[in-house]
Amino acid sequence: DRGEVWATGAGDINVSVGEGSVDVEGSGRTTIQVGSGNARVINRHADQVRVAVGRGNIQTYVAPDSWNISIVASGESLNGVAHDPDGPRSLELVAPAGIVSVRSVAGLQDSGRP
Repeated sequence: DRGEVWATGAGDINVSVGEGSVDVEGSGRTTIQVGSGNARVINRHADQVRVAVGRGNIQTYVAPDSWNISIVASGESLNGVAHDPDGPRSLELVAPAGIVSVRSVAGLQDSGRP
């Protein structure tokens, strides 16, 4: 499967793409798998976000809460999100050949473009 997926306003979502890009803004449990490409997730209310990218990068924007965070990547960045192994919310992010960034949605601003 090759292509691009954009979803906005989704509740629980599960997406799998062999090659391409996934850009999801949702409010429920999120599971994304991309063989080769990139994934961007914005989720303000989920208790679980799981993203795996075989070859590519992951950008994740979540609530500025405590999260039980598991990251496997060649590089990672956390900004405005606290890691707590006993946190009520779970982030599982896997990009063994890429970079994973996790940021708080509090710092996310609309570009003003349609």
